[in-house]
Amino acid sequence: MTMTHSHHAGARRQVDAASLALLIVGLVFAVLTGWLSVRGDVNPLVIIPSLVAIAMGASHLTKWVAPRD
Repeated sequence: MTMTHSHHAGARRQVDAASLALLIVGLVFAVLTGWLSVRGDVNPLVIIPSLVAIAMGASHLTKWVAPRD
């Protein structure tokens, strides 16, 4: 059985606040770890969790919201 995914009339896209916060935190810490790896004695692989946070936040940035009738 195949399920189809359709958006009903009246549904709208909305920015997900938690994903936006995750994206911003990931960007801030990516800059910080990039700076530390260039200026300090920090392994450049510490940036990987920040890149994962950026990818997760960006991929879930918007969501569909059903109308409240």
